[in-house]
Amino acid sequence: MTNFWQRTVSGVFIVGIIVAASWGGYYSGLALLSMIGAIGLDELLKMGEPESRKNKLRWIGAFHSSIFLLGLWLKFETNWLSLLTIQLVIASIGCVLTFQEHSFKELAKLFFGWIWIWLPVFLAKDILEDFLLRFPMILLLVFIGLWTSDSGAYLVGKSIGKHKMIPHVSPNKTWEGTVGGMLLAAMMVSIFAHYFVSMDWIKGAVLGGIISFFGTFGDLIQSVVKRTFGVKDSGNLIPGHGGILDRFDSFLLAIPAVWLALSLF
Repeated sequence: MTNFWQRTVSGVFIVGIIVAASWGGYYSGLALLSMIGAIGLDELLKMGEPESRKNKLRWIGAFHSSIFLLGLWLKFETNWLSLLTIQLVIASIGCVLTFQEHSFKELAKLFFGWIWIWLPVFLAKDILEDFLLRFPMILLLVFIGLWTSDSGAYLVGKSIGKHKMIPHVSPNKTWEGTVGGMLLAAMMVSIFAHYFVSMDWIKGAVLGGIISFFGTFGDLIQSVVKRTFGVKDSGNLIPGHGGILDRFDSFLLAIPAVWLALSLF
């Protein structure tokens, strides 16, 4: 199978999973978020590491993700900050007791993964809990904003893009493409929000622009991470696309912005 067809089939499969998870309600959305958090942290820890150390890092990631997953699924009064405090104590003691040359780098990756990956997952859970009844399919709305933003940025950037955004991080992104992506996302999210999410036109348009803007920088953060560790993709789970972080990087930065915006609406 050629790379084009691999990307196409994988892309359709991923979109299908996201639509089904978003349409299915709270628990299916939670399952999608669990996958992003657990696999994303695993990919980050193994990024740029030799094969000889990846198995150990896989177990470290699984242990720490399991604590977050318990907080995500179990119905007891807890929050991300409490779980982070527990993780911080465990990881710091573990770093001291098992100290090796690369221990501090592992600890730094863990800290970054908790903030970059698991915090947005818990904010997305809050969005599902607090806004799902008021705004049905809110999770799908975020992805529609991200997808249309990517399409708009690509089409406008290819057509009239002249001013590079941050060329040493992402050579192909232009300011014209970014604005085009924001406009298309604002339009499409506004339409979808009005007819399917019970949100008025203006709030939908504002939310679409926010999703697009912060999603663009989420993609740039992933580019910086990959350049730091000298890798092309975060993983190889998705044929033709790379890893979970390659597909959900925009989502990770868009979600905190969406959470704040919905809190203010």
